Amino acid sequence: MIDDLRDVFMFQDLTAAQCEAIIPLLKARSYKKSQILIYEEDQGTDLYILREGLVKVYRLHQDKEIIFNFQFPGDVVGEMEAIADHQHRVASIETMEPSHFWVISRPDFLRVMDEHPSILRRAYQRMLDHLRVMNHKVRYLSYLDVRLKAANLILDLYYNLGTLHESAYKIECKLTHHLLATMIGVTRESISKVMRDFHEEGILVMQQKYIYITDLERLQSMCDDMQDVTSSRKWRSECGSASKLRQI
Repeated sequence: MIDDLRDVFMFQDLTAAQCEAIIPLLKARSYKKSQILIYEEDQGTDLYILREGLVKVYRLHQDKEIIFNFQFPGDVVGEMEAIADHQHRVASIETMEPSHFWVISRPDFLRVMDEHPSILRRAYQRMLDHLRVMNHKVRYLSYLDVRLKAANLILDLYYNLGTLHESAYKIECKLTHHLLATMIGVTRESISKVMRDFHEEGILVMQQKYIYITDLERLQSMCDDMQDVTSSRKWRSECGSASKLRQI
């Protein structure tokens, strides 16, 4: 669990003494798995600093869920509404496992940000990361078929969560077909068919909810039409972030 505020991306430029002065403004909160912290369109301006656990960022449309992104320890949720003075939440936030947070009110956060401009700079950097990721994702969600949507999603997961595991690349997170489907806005049945096809073609295998990419070169060639550089697939633009991308 994060106990040092400097392990939070937004506060990494501060000194230990500066962080100690902020700690009294933070309230500790804990949530069980599948609890919703924020509902889209609700009014609210508190910021949530994720210390331990995992949350998903998503929206619902006609009871259909689409996941935008995941937030990991060291990430902050709700900074957009605080900085932009937009009191209606732009997305819903739900825990995917038991999670622990620090919560700071908008007035306190704005006061701290005025005292330490580096926090604002880092907050904007993170929001630009979110915008870049969404721009990249919208491109393949809008123009590609289910097969290529899935291929691009798996490649994105590789660039952010992939590790070499014997003769394959393992995506270091547990994923169900339902979760994959909600990340690209398709049905579970269609993603199951695509994953079965990828398995039969020797591109990947799925074991105990982990994806193992067995032919990375072929997977990359399937996504060549996107003409994206590697950095456009990264969820975080700065490797100095303290967040640890890990199991979902």
